[in-house]
Amino acid sequence: MLKWMFAAVTAIAIGVVSFFAFVLNEADGVPFEHREATLAEMRAPDALLVDIRTAPEWVDTGVIPEAELVTFTYPDVFLEDIRGQLGDKKLVLICRTGNRSGRAAQILSEMIDNPILSVDGGMRDLIAGGYKTSAPVR
Repeated sequence: MLKWMFAAVTAIAIGVVSFFAFVLNEADGVPFEHREATLAEMRAPDALLVDIRTAPEWVDTGVIPEAELVTFTYPDVFLEDIRGQLGDKKLVLICRTGNRSGRAAQILSEMIDNPILSVDGGMRDLIAGGYKTSAPVR
């Protein structure tokens, strides 16, 4: 019985945390999405794809050729680096697994009006799915 009570409390806690994460996501700045995305969606003409990993990561795994390679460290510097290309496009962020892009999307959603998509699973899932990357060119 104790196992069932623990499982029920855990399930309720997960539900509450998920609900508040959704509410906070909607309440702070522009809503952003954190989900899987197709290559076509990432490469869409109305989107700016930015690989926010570090240079050693780009070299280690390769990159999507159409992606802008801009490491996300400081939000203001990052926006300065991409602002000329962003315009009114959707900002698509990709990292290794989706964790950094999710955090970056949350921060940036409070700073810009553009729609933002953080790619869940990141390059790891893309490569695991058979995508062949290219060597980074900077």
